Amino acid sequence: MLCLTALGLVIVAAADLESRIIPDKALIALVPVALAWRWHADGDWLAAAAGAALGFALFWALRAGFRTWRGRTALGLGDVKFMALAGIYVGMPGVAAIAVVGGAIGIAFGIAWKFAGRGASFPFGPALAAGLALCLVFPEDIGGLFASAG
Repeated sequence: MLCLTALGLVIVAAADLESRIIPDKALIALVPVALAWRWHADGDWLAAAAGAALGFALFWALRAGFRTWRGRTALGLGDVKFMALAGIYVGMPGVAAIAVVGGAIGIAFGIAWKFAGRGASFPFGPALAAGLALCLVFPEDIGGLFASAG
């Protein structure tokens, strides 16, 4: 399952880098993999649903809040939908971990992107994909920080 997830995350990251769009087809293809991961991890479907809802709601709110604050869009709908998918994998505490880890990676990536002369706007999907990958590979080290805080 981890190999299929990794392949899907590479596709998500590459597509977002190339076209600045996270394809719905890639996200939909990962849903059964995420559900299988959740079933194998603990079978807690309520945690999967709560994680998906939190991931979607948190990033929808970030998207709407930034648009209200700055008058422009900072997160695409693909990022919002990606976080709903990620929530299936990791549940509610993991959504916070992915947001923080992905955000830190995104800051570093954005700085490098800007210094490379690619502009101030950059695709955030690769950072979120890396955050999810790290949370899945190192759940105790990364996700555990947020689970114990809650």
